[in-house]
Formats: sequence, structure tokens, C-alpha cells
Amino acid sequence: MCDVAVHLVGMCDGHVFDDRDVTFVMGCGSEEGIMPGVEIALRKFRRGEKSRLKVSASYGYGSEGCAAMNIGPGAELTYEVEMRHFVRVIIFFYLLICKDCCYAGEMVVISCQ
Repeated sequence: MCDVAVHLVGMCDGHVFDDRDVTFVMGCGSEEGIMPGVEIALRKFRRGEKSRLKVSASYGYGSEGCAAMNIGPGAELTYEVEMRHFVRVIIFFYLLICKDCCYAGEMVVISCQ
């Protein structure tokens, strides 16, 4: 699991439809409006890296597009993305088994920057 902070600018046919700083948990980017193609690319980024991404419709808004953002069906998107920060989180889960076969689970979270 990894928390990431990025700055992104999303463009379609030269028009900017998204320009923001966003922090999210990798794998849950859709909850923050991050296109699957952007999230997949971010897996390879290093802190401070800047890239221009071309995102095909199948990893963007698909065959439906997004009328609210003036993005037509099947549109290719361009994103300028900067990885500002990331924190890798390691989760350990263990069970404690008592003599009566009862158990209690405990989750320990360690943050590795």
C-alpha cells in the first residue's frame, strides 16, 4: 500500500479539464477521480519525477467520454504529472491464539518513507 501526493494537469484536444494537487492511496485512485492509466503509470514513478502521459480511451473515459468535462467518446487524454511525495505503508496482521482456541487479531501499520 502506498499513499501518494501528485500534481496533475489533464488535457484533451488542447483544453485543460483537470489541474490539481491530490493525495490518494494507490489502488483507490478512482475515488479521487484518477484515471486508471495515470494510476498504472504512477507505480513506476520516483519522488520528484515529472512526466507527460498519453492515456488511451480504454484507460481514461472510455467509449462514453465525459460530457461534464467536454471529453468526447473514445478521446485520448494527455496528463502532465509530478510525483510530489509518497509513503509506503507496510501492514502486518497477526493472530494471537489462546489456550481456549480463542483468537484476537491485531493490525500493526509501519510507515516507511
